[in-house]
Amino acid sequence: MAATDDQIFRKHCRNSNTKAMMLNAPSQIHPGPSDITLRLDNGEVIHAHKRILSQQSLVFKAACLGGFADVTEYGIEDHEPETMHTMIKHIYSPHNDAEFQAKPSQELLKIYLIADEYQIISLKH
Repeated sequence: MAATDDQIFRKHCRNSNTKAMMLNAPSQIHPGPSDITLRLDNGEVIHAHKRILSQQSLVFKAACLGGFADVTEYGIEDHEPETMHTMIKHIYSPHNDAEFQAKPSQELLKIYLIADEYQIISLKH
């Protein structure tokens, strides 16, 4: 039985006021208060902006602007932090392709798979 959108997003989304380490890259690129935190498997938290995530990812758009608009935390599982950082950097500055030229093919495959999962079309190309 296939999981519904509601089940998929509930797996990832949680309302929470948790304490954790911060990665400030999105805040440095886009100043202003963040309105969502992305929690990685290793406990790292990335403070981000729903509007920017939603502009680049159909999955984030559904989670952040759809029926889960009140979500303040989004759990990201089964992806290495480096791959997640690459995805977030791309979301915040999608026209910086130079960094991909030096990446090994194994890392590029991981990036492609996460782009496919989160439906980030510009990252897949």
